[in-house]
Amino acid sequence: MAPDPKGLYRRFWNDDSAQGLVEYVLIIALVAIGLVVALTVFRNHIGQTLDQTNTQLASAPSTPYQPGSGGAGGSSGGSSGGSSGGSSGGSSGGSGGWCSIFPWWPGC
Repeated sequence: MAPDPKGLYRRFWNDDSAQGLVEYVLIIALVAIGLVVALTVFRNHIGQTLDQTNTQLASAPSTPYQPGSGGAGGSSGGSSGGSSGGSSGGSSGGSGGWCSIFPWWPGC
């Protein structure tokens, strides 16, 4: 006796045992496509950001940060916040060196 093609088709159509797996595969595929599109669109901006980060890290000071020193300016203006000191110690000393870390902060 030959297999019934309509019965086989109905059984295949009504079988939903792999439905969850197919849904997960579709979600992962959509996320992967979205990431590829996003990285393609923003690749120049990402590259520029990484280049700027590399430049800033290359020009970073080799001495460790000392809290209350007022940045790299000087020792007398850094801890007391006075007007004397090096190039940035006097102006940023009162804020504990915040102006050397966050130059856009109000008052810097």
